[in-house]
Amino acid sequence: MQHGRIIQIHKWHLVVFIIFLVLSQLSLNTKFDIHETYRILTSSEIEIPAYINNNLIDKSEYFQLRNDNEVRLSTITPFYWHVAKAGGTAIKYHYARCYTIITASEMGNNGHEHDEFLGIVHANGSTNHMNVDTSLLDGILRAKELYLVQSHIPQLIYSPLFDESTQHLFDQDNQGIMFAMFRHPVGRVISLFYYLQEATWEPTYNPALVDMSLLEYANSELVEANFIVRALVNKFTGPLSPDDLNVAKDILRRKCIIGIIEDFSDSINAFDSYLNLYPNMNVYIEKALEHESRTDFVKSCEEKLHKGSGSNSHSHPKVDPESEEYDILKRKNAWDMQLWPYIQELYHEQQIRYKDLVDGIK
Repeated sequence: MQHGRIIQIHKWHLVVFIIFLVLSQLSLNTKFDIHETYRILTSSEIEIPAYINNNLIDKSEYFQLRNDNEVRLSTITPFYWHVAKAGGTAIKYHYARCYTIITASEMGNNGHEHDEFLGIVHANGSTNHMNVDTSLLDGILRAKELYLVQSHIPQLIYSPLFDESTQHLFDQDNQGIMFAMFRHPVGRVISLFYYLQEATWEPTYNPALVDMSLLEYANSELVEANFIVRALVNKFTGPLSPDDLNVAKDILRRKCIIGIIEDFSDSINAFDSYLNLYPNMNVYIEKALEHESRTDFVKSCEEKLHKGSGSNSHSHPKVDPESEEYDILKRKNAWDMQLWPYIQELYHEQQIRYKDLVDGIK
């Protein structure tokens, strides 16, 4: 009898041991799955979408083409990605108004929505606007049908839609060279909030913001959160991950010439030099008639720009970085906050790395 009890006890020990092994294995498998789901990609594993990789030229390759004065440069079009409240309107003013560069944006589309052929039209006082609208997806698709980029007529394409422009306008044989101006994420969102409270003319105007305080906006579902990372990886809903941040970083590192609004004048000078963008003296502009020469007009226009009158600047109350609303906005833009120091690093590295190359080309 005693011997039988011992055998039974051993059997129970064996059953308990087997159950323990099964549960341990399940636990390990669960941990493994979670680990794989959130595993951060190594630099060699980061892969940006094929259309971005193919349709936008790497800036290192672009500068090499400039250094070698390659014929292929004529097939590459500067593409400005307009990030709201980060100096984009000032950039448009600089190139379309002061330099009268032939530009594709939304400015030449009014009254030309049904034009059958691509053309340069007179708008906003000057004859240097393409008859398309690259600010909206429908306009981008129409510009694609008219072979906007392939025509090589515009000297610059300007759009707030990064993914749509990259995917539909450019191709492997007619690439874009991307450039953009950036700003501290919280400062940009604060500026955007106060601007959209009054900007009834903007498509993004929302009357719900009019009577909100900044704190109420920060706590609401209307708050803009992590726009830069989301736009670069085309992921406007759902949670972001470290992999998304790494892809956004790689796109900017490889594909984008960086400007920062805190260093506005130097950023514009860099864009001019890097992209070989200078005043187009052959374009008619009404305001130039008020000046002794075209050179005087450009100088006067630039002075107004750098004083702020040519930009879409909008005054608003200062916000204490120690305030509750500032802290909430910082937390809700955590991914953009992580990207911001990297953008600054790229900007300063770019100044050192490419300045001598461009100076040597001039």
